Formats: sequence, structure tokens, C-alpha cells
Amino acid sequence: MSHIYGILFLIMLNKTQTTQSKTPKTKDTRKKFKMPSALSIIIGVIFFAILVTWIIHFVDPQSTWFRNDAKLKVPKFHADKWFNFNKSDWFVSKTGMYGVFDALKAGVAGVFDSLQVIFYILAIATLVEVLLKIGALEAGVASLVKGLKNKEIILVPVLYILFALGGTLYGMQEETLGLIPVVVPILIIAGFDAATAYLVVVLGTTTGLASSILDPFSIGAMSSSLHTVGVDASIGTGIVWRIVLFIIYTSLGVLFITHYARKVKKDETNSIQSIEEINDNKIWATNKLGEVNSAKPLNKKQGFALTIFGLTFALMIFSLLPWSEWFKSLEKSNQWKTFSSFFFNNVIIGQWLFIELGTIFTFSVILIAWLFKMPGSKLFKLFKNAFKDMTGVMLILMASRTVGIILTYSGATTTMGETLFKDIGSFGALGITIVLFPLFSLMAVFIPSTTGLASITGPLIGTFIKELPLNEQHLASVGVLAVYPLAQGIINMFVPTTGLVLTQAEASRVNFAKIMPKSATFAGILAIVGISIIALIIGLKIV
Repeated sequence: MSHIYGILFLIMLNKTQTTQSKTPKTKDTRKKFKMPSALSIIIGVIFFAILVTWIIHFVDPQSTWFRNDAKLKVPKFHADKWFNFNKSDWFVSKTGMYGVFDALKAGVAGVFDSLQVIFYILAIATLVEVLLKIGALEAGVASLVKGLKNKEIILVPVLYILFALGGTLYGMQEETLGLIPVVVPILIIAGFDAATAYLVVVLGTTTGLASSILDPFSIGAMSSSLHTVGVDASIGTGIVWRIVLFIIYTSLGVLFITHYARKVKKDETNSIQSIEEINDNKIWATNKLGEVNSAKPLNKKQGFALTIFGLTFALMIFSLLPWSEWFKSLEKSNQWKTFSSFFFNNVIIGQWLFIELGTIFTFSVILIAWLFKMPGSKLFKLFKNAFKDMTGVMLILMASRTVGIILTYSGATTTMGETLFKDIGSFGALGITIVLFPLFSLMAVFIPSTTGLASITGPLIGTFIKELPLNEQHLASVGVLAVYPLAQGIINMFVPTTGLVLTQAEASRVNFAKIMPKSATFAGILAIVGISIIALIIGLKIV
């Protein structure tokens, strides 16, 4: 028995000594707060969406329209071409409410709805893997960085403006998921952090979206919705002022991101990322692209492969530009249809979706692999590497689609639109313009689709505009077509309900919770500047 007491005493003594020895270090060894991952955030957003459906139901049960009601406006998702989601008992809530486990069921719809984008992402990721395998991307980046020695900062504004042009001309956003794996390592090798690359891509495209000079999915959709109730609005209404706004917004963005990029290049401690994250990303970028200083010169064969790569991206951009929207004669032109049929039958240039984009990048993969006599087994291995690298991105993308499906097919978005926009008719053109900005911003949180939000709110707003005096109607139309994209652009910069910013952060190797305040800061600056200029234009009646 005494042996047992002795053993217990020794255990207690050892525990006491251990505790005492750790006491001075309590502050240092305490577990630090860890930023939530993008996947954790999007799961939280999904359950928030479910909560919204219940709140709307209990606040006003009669306001939630059921699936068979003609008032239920359901914007089409990609997969509606394959599966009739808006008529399916699986995904549409008859009561307007979703249960906790419905999140997984709606997630099935999210998987199908994101398949096209996943195919596109994997096709580009595989193309990048092929270019890395043959040494073309490494040699190309080395040539670029060496050519810009001590002038690497030029890359930041140039890329920002290019992404802004994509955003303002055709609503470029999801397409960036294929470009991020190229842009991020290039900017890291050039001496910047991954956060710089993320901000260039995300703030660039959304800054362009905020003005939407010719974006058919934003300005085109809203002007068309206004026109359905008799408002004289088109994609050209107020276009001169939107060009001015694009120049102002993009200039602000270039100054904002270039200032941050300069600080990081000068001293890495100025980064929003930790030194450990920066070093990890440097190792990743070096493994991805190789050492710039020791890279071999670009040979002719590799140069030809990079030319194919560049031409494929050029074709993608050309195919996404809304030519038929800009030039109405092309819509019925047999020559244009014949030219389009050279690439895809029955799909006109300007109307390509991710399935077509993924196909052309897959073709480039096969062409380059054939050029370098790459065996099928090696090509399949590169595809597996691409799949492995993009797994997290694809999971977040599929989960993010679930949010839109829950809010749309519950009738919540339609209910909110009717409720929020029903009392704006008493304001004049200036009043409508100013009041609509916060309303559009709030709705954009729940309806990240520019086309979807326009289809729900446009007819309501158009009805109120028609009640204004004739001289005020044009002013109001210009104001609406200026604040609508501004609200959408700002919300898409940092609000996680869109899901896309989370996917972009994951692809960029950036913690979303850390980068969000930076994006939100610029969004706030842009909101103040944008609404002030628009209010001045409408108030002074200089349209």
C-alpha cells in the first residue's frame, strides 16, 4: 500500500513541477486565435441563408410565394439546362423554408450547377501543368521578370487595368478562377505577396463591374428589365458618364493597390500576411515556376507553346465579348453565324459559356502535348496534379452555389425585392438614385447574380420611373444604370455570400478573413466617391 502512495506522490510532485515550470510561459504558449478558413465561412453563410428563409416566413408568412405562384421569379442557373431545378421538389421549398439538412440536398444542385465552371478550371489548371512540365512557363516568367528588373511594379497597374476592362465590358468574374493560378505565382516571383495578386484580380474585375460600360449581364439586364415596363432605357443610356466613372474608379483602384504593393515590396512586414505565409508562398511559387535566375532561356518550341497559350486566352476574351448586344445586326447575320459555327455549332460568338471555354483549353492541352510527344500516362498524371491543387477551390465553389439556390428557390429574394422597393415611387430622379444605392447593396448581398437581381427589381423600379414627369424619367434611368452596377461591384468585392471571393481567396493562397478588411476599405472609398459623383450628375441634370 505504501508503494502505491509513494507512486501517487511522485506523480503529483511531477505534475506540480511541470505546472510550475510552464507558469512563466503561459502567455507565450496560449493558443492564438486562428482565422476561419474560406470553407468554414461559406458553410456559415449557407446556414445564415437557411435562417433568412425562416425569418421571412415568420415575419410575414403570406409574403413567401410558393413554387407554383406566377410571381416567383427564378433566375436560371447553369444546370437548369440539364436539370429543371425550378420545377423540382428536391430543391424548391413549397413552404418557403429550408431545414438544416436541406443544405446538403440543395448542395447537390450546387454540385451540378458548378460542373461547367469546374471543367473550365481543371482545363486551364491542366494546361498550366503541361506548360510547367515542358519548362515553357518557367522560362517565360523568367524572361518577363528579368526584362522588368527593378520595374516589376509596372505589372500591378497593367494587370489591374486589364482585369477592370474585363469586368466593365463583359462582367468578368468567375473566369478569373482559371487565371489566378498563373497570376499569383508570377507576382510572387516578381517580389510581391499573394495578397497583392488577389487584390489585383478581385478588385480589378469588381472595379470594372462597378461602372459596367457595356456589361450585358449588369447594364444589359437592368436596362432590359426597365424596358419591359415601358421605360426608354438601353445599354447606351448614360454610357458617356459610365465611361467617366470607369476612368475614375479604375484610377482610384490603381493608386490603392499600387500603394500597397510598393509597401510590401519594400518591406514584407507591411503585408497583411504573416512572414511564415509569405515564405511558404515563395516556396510554392518557386516550386511551381522554378528559380528565375537559373531558368534556361526560352527556346522556339517553348515559345510556340506559350503562343498557343496566349492565343487561347485571346480567343476566350473575344468569345465572351457581347458582340450581338453591341451590334444588333450581328444577331441575325448569317455570316456571323457561319463564322461562329467554325468553332461550335449553334453557339454564337459572344454567347459561349464555361463548357465551351473549358473545351478550347482542353484542345490546347492536347495540341501542346502532341507537339511535345507527351505520352497519355504522363498527361493523365498532370491532370491529377491539377485536380489535387484545385480541390479546395472546387469544394468552395460548389458550396457557394448552394447559397444562391436556397435564397432563390425559397422565394426569399422575390419577397425581399417586393418589400424593399415598393415605396420608392414618391422620390424624384435624384431621390430614387440615392435611395436605390443602399437597397441595391442590401439585395446584392442575398442575390449575387447581376442578371438575377435585375430581373427581380427592374420591373418594379421601372413602374415607379414611369410615374415621374417626362423630363425626370431619363435622369432617373441614367441614375439607376449608374448606381446598380456600383452597388453590385462593391458587394462583390468583399461580401462572402457571393461565394466567389472565398473561392478566389482559396485559389490565391490567401486567408479570406485577413484580406476582407483591405477589400472592404477600398469598397467604402469607392462607394463614397461613386455615389457622390452620380448624385452630382443627376442633381445638376447634366445628362
